Amino acid sequence: MNLTSLCLPQLTPTNMIHLLLYLAALSQLTADEVNEDVLCSAHEFVGMDISGDTGCLCRANFAATNKWEDGLGNLTVCSTNGASVSLAGCLLVERGIDYRALHLKDDTCRGQMDEKTHMVTFTFNSSSPCGREILATDQKITYKNAINIDNNASSGTFRSDLLRVNFSCYFNQPTTKSLTFKIKGGKAMSQIESGSWNYTLAMTMCEDMSCTKEFDFSNGIQMDQTIYMSLDTFGLDGSIIVLVVMDAFAIGGKGQKYYLANGGCVNPQEDTVKIGINKNGGSVLAFQMFQFKGENSALKLGFKMKLCLKSNKSCMPQCKGKRRGRSTTSQNEDEENVIMVSVDWN
Repeated sequence: MNLTSLCLPQLTPTNMIHLLLYLAALSQLTADEVNEDVLCSAHEFVGMDISGDTGCLCRANFAATNKWEDGLGNLTVCSTNGASVSLAGCLLVERGIDYRALHLKDDTCRGQMDEKTHMVTFTFNSSSPCGREILATDQKITYKNAINIDNNASSGTFRSDLLRVNFSCYFNQPTTKSLTFKIKGGKAMSQIESGSWNYTLAMTMCEDMSCTKEFDFSNGIQMDQTIYMSLDTFGLDGSIIVLVVMDAFAIGGKGQKYYLANGGCVNPQEDTVKIGINKNGGSVLAFQMFQFKGENSALKLGFKMKLCLKSNKSCMPQCKGKRRGRSTTSQNEDEENVIMVSVDWN
């Protein structure tokens, strides 16, 4: 055979092994004559693995383009509050690994092989966490898991402690400098792009703390009327992650700012202000409607928010004791990561 006529990748030690397996397959067996019961995919051919067993090995082009960091062709797909990763079956066969011996951190969560492509997929989500870990920093919240192999499943040519495929997806902490909502019909929504996942932020003006009924704007909004502003999140697991209102403030037409809440705690000078967590992983802010003295323009509200794990007590606001609340200030402070809401009651 004229090797120069073959389209080969650079002959690294790994590619040399592929070449030798390929040549062995050409000289010793074919799928039709020797292994009629072995059905391989289009990107595979019948050959021998490193243990001498017959199986479906990767064709050179597929192997060269599908070997990522761990050499097994894993591609992580992030979905709502979960993730999946797929390994190429033929790459597992080359290493003498039985996919049935692989599992996530919870060893009851095994991979599922596609009968046509022989890709092996592992999945975790909210209903089947499969031993996932959730880590939180000031920058992001990460969901992590890993694929391991049974300790007693390794062959004489493969060490089980060398197989560990880590994969993860994450939410970034809110970093939108200015996201404007105009609420007059009761509700507004916007999608937040956040790392591997996205989620939707919905703001609703309601008539009660549980937000069972949207606010009726037909009669306008009266001064001193209690408003319940619900900030809901869709796409977050509300049983684990909550969107906490760190600051809430009103801005007047002349640039003055009045804090309803600061540092996740209500202004102690305002007995009518309340903050609660709703079932969707969002927050509810209750306050009495007001105007800045000498103004008749629409009230603008601003919020600074943060994603927190419910289990992380240090992230959740600590509001014990009386703190000095900030009242009217200028608007020249840093407003990074502020979501602005315009409320029109005229």
